[in-house]
Amino acid sequence: MSIQPQNTASDTPPDQKPHILVVDDDERLRALLSRFLSE
Repeated sequence: MSIQPQNTASDTPPDQKPHILVVDDDERLRALLSRFLSE
């Protein structure tokens, strides 16, 4: 019995990786964005 490796993001080329940040709290997302954009 052999187990096949699952496809993960690390198996894809770097430019094919999804660049999506999921934040479940709008306030945290706004704080992260404002901090990132203010730099």
